[in-house]
Amino acid sequence: MVKISPKSNFLKDFFNLRFFFWLHFNMAFLALQRFFRRGKTKFTEK
Repeated sequence: MVKISPKSNFLKDFFNLRFFFWLHFNMAFLALQRFFRRGKTKFTEK
C-alpha cells in the first residue's frame, strides 16, 4: 500500500479547492458577460 503523507493530502485538497473556486469564478464571469451583452443589445434597440 502507498502511504499518503498529510502534506501531499493537504496539497491535493488545496488544489481541489482552487479548481472548485476557479470553476465557480468562471461560471459567474460568463453569467456577467451574458448579462452585460443582453443589456447592451437592449440599449442599442432603444
